[in-house]
Amino acid sequence: GLQLVNPPDQILVSGYGWFPLEVYVARGLCSEWISSWRQDSINSGSVAYRSYGSWYQINQGSICSSTSCQVFRNITVSACTTASIQTAGILLQKGGSVARSEYSAENNSRRCTSYSCVNVDLSCGSGRAGSPSAGWPCLSDSHSFSSGPGSCCFGHGRGMCQWGTQAWAVGGQRWNWMVDHYFNASGGGSGQRTMYMTSPLELVSASTSTTSPARGSTFTINATLRNYADYAHSRLMLGASILGPATLSDPPRDKVVTALARSGYSTSYRDTAVSRSFVVSSSAPVGTYDLLVAIWYDTNGNSVIDSGDKALRSIRYPGHLTVR
Repeated sequence: GLQLVNPPDQILVSGYGWFPLEVYVARGLCSEWISSWRQDSINSGSVAYRSYGSWYQINQGSICSSTSCQVFRNITVSACTTASIQTAGILLQKGGSVARSEYSAENNSRRCTSYSCVNVDLSCGSGRAGSPSAGWPCLSDSHSFSSGPGSCCFGHGRGMCQWGTQAWAVGGQRWNWMVDHYFNASGGGSGQRTMYMTSPLELVSASTSTTSPARGSTFTINATLRNYADYAHSRLMLGASILGPATLSDPPRDKVVTALARSGYSTSYRDTAVSRSFVVSSSAPVGTYDLLVAIWYDTNGNSVIDSGDKALRSIRYPGHLTVR
């Protein structure tokens, strides 16, 4: 599962004062992302925006509100409020610490006279993003260049490409894919492109209504979710498998669950009890099985654990069940 890295509770913005972290994201993100863009684009931006602001708060004690840091105008826009809620508490980490997650408008490595390109290294070439001499290796990023700056470099080439997220969203990609694509090359990154998403959730414990289910029977899995974020997470799936003489899953009973939000800064987290049923196949081999329980983020909201979803946390109990 993803690593747990807690962000600061509040952000001090020069000229504006203190804001709870998610309020800072909600009221600042649409100063950087275009509010009419697809929700997945804006959601991907919220992870970068939250992490960047958190890095400044942790390392410098405050953040400015201009392009010297990231723009913050203290405006309320529904799309950015939604993004803050749907990705609450999710950051980028590098080496176990909150990452300074950079982004710019268009990171394609092609200079045009009509746009301001400050990338110090355009050696990646058109169709690729990056700035190798600045530590950001080349990344194949041949998304549609049909809008905005087109294929022109418009920025510094480091981290996430803002217009790229919109193009990928129009093409059907989800926000979590975009974050992984730009910040860790979908798991294959190097150099600065080794930033990974964190989870604001923990799977604290799991138990079962019986430890010796019969073949063809149903048992209940009870689990405790711990949420460190300021908002509830309701787009979660509770998955489970048992592993032994065979690997058995029960997708029809994977369940949508909610992890309730913590109650202000006086508490670090809030625990929520959740449960689901599990049917043991009538043809399952008898024997001893491990119990594996996992929490997934249901990225596309279809109430099914599928390839586009993000595994957040898991817990495994060796030899927990004896199927008879």
